[in-house]
Amino acid sequence: MSREMTKNDWNSMAIKVKCPFYVSHSYNRCGSTPSISCEKLPSMDGDVRTQVLFTNKADRDDYMKKYCTDKFYKCSLCRHITWELEEEDENDG
Repeated sequence: MSREMTKNDWNSMAIKVKCPFYVSHSYNRCGSTPSISCEKLPSMDGDVRTQVLFTNKADRDDYMKKYCTDKFYKCSLCRHITWELEEEDENDG
């Protein structure tokens, strides 16, 4: 039986996140697009965030459980942010 994510579920998921680039994820409200917000790519200018959008909440939750709370180092976005930061460090040094 499926049920909507409650505020406690949302907080529980956020607490479990290990990814250093995670900012937030959408709380399931009527009509909201399921998403995960992460820090921006270093090459982006301005006060922006990177957002991953999902077609449904189950996919977003599965992604978070797989990557954000566990194997974040395998997430394509996390790997790209890390790569850009390393490139920045090499160019500064």
